[in-house]
Amino acid sequence: MEGTVAWQGPDGSQALLLGATHEPRAELWRWTLAPGGRYDAEPDRPGAQEIHHVLSGRLTLALQAGPQVLVAGQSAVITSDQEYAYLNEDAEPVVFVRVVTGA
Repeated sequence: MEGTVAWQGPDGSQALLLGATHEPRAELWRWTLAPGGRYDAEPDRPGAQEIHHVLSGRLTLALQAGPQVLVAGQSAVITSDQEYAYLNEDAEPVVFVRVVTGA
């Protein structure tokens, strides 16, 4: 698969940047989190948002307002100008697409 590996965990988890625009700023990502995998994100600038769409597995978004769980076929939009994390609390890998705007 084409793209640039921007992050890789010791468990095989990875974030693959598939493409980006300059203005307005948008990024397209494909993420894989191994079982038990976690990624703690830094807050983006005010007004930034992310769209997540789960391709397989179950993704937990750890947000300041509380966790949000998505399964394969589900999508969510979050503001990313907060502390947040991606977690895989299942025994199978989770694969999801992430679109970032305004970061």
